[in-house]
Amino acid sequence: MRDRQDRPGVAARRPLLELVLPVLRDAIINRTLPPGERLSEGDICARLGISRTPLREALRILEIEGLVTMAAGVGAMVTPISPPDLHDRFELLAGLEAIAAARVAGRRDPATIRQILAIQRDMESASRQGSQEDYYRANDRFHQTIVEAAGNEVVLNAHRTAMWHVYRIRHATNAATPLKPDAARHHEHIIAAVIAGDVDGAFVAMRRHLEDVSDLILGRLAAGWFDAIDRDAPPP
Repeated sequence: MRDRQDRPGVAARRPLLELVLPVLRDAIINRTLPPGERLSEGDICARLGISRTPLREALRILEIEGLVTMAAGVGAMVTPISPPDLHDRFELLAGLEAIAAARVAGRRDPATIRQILAIQRDMESASRQGSQEDYYRANDRFHQTIVEAAGNEVVLNAHRTAMWHVYRIRHATNAATPLKPDAARHHEHIIAAVIAGDVDGAFVAMRRHLEDVSDLILGRLAAGWFDAIDRDAPPP
């Protein structure tokens, strides 16, 4: 018996799934599909030129990732942003990245250290110039480099999924939040601990950094920032 992946129908659907999944995920992250929006299968299929089968497979994956919710009688909808859920995801993210930072500090790999120092310089340059796009691109590379250098595939995969929820929130606030010239300084303690091979110090520094980010984002959520942004109004 042939493996299911070898069957023509499955093989034909796989490329479509791989096309539609990132399109929908990106639309949710950048809020083209805003929180709470109902996802009409007919409209999406017509817009993307696909059948319902790969779309439903994509929606099931997005449901597992927490970006889509399936409701009886309603169907698929973009998962609303919930402070308790966001808190839990930041808590997970802090733990994952703290573990990764500790592993990287323990290894003290010269190539990894050179890489994160170069990225830090890019962040410093972007923050001085006030370029949010360049800063957050470099910031993402900084964190991703540390997670990848840790060499733990389970941490890497869990981190990737958690970050999609962070991107969704961050995208909503970037335009309304001026970038501070010293924004890149947040990573200095992490870098110092990694260079020194201080495993405990790297763990604590990374965890504190992400706890600070969590407190900032959740504070803005409580203050009504995201409701205002969705109405195209200035944040409170």
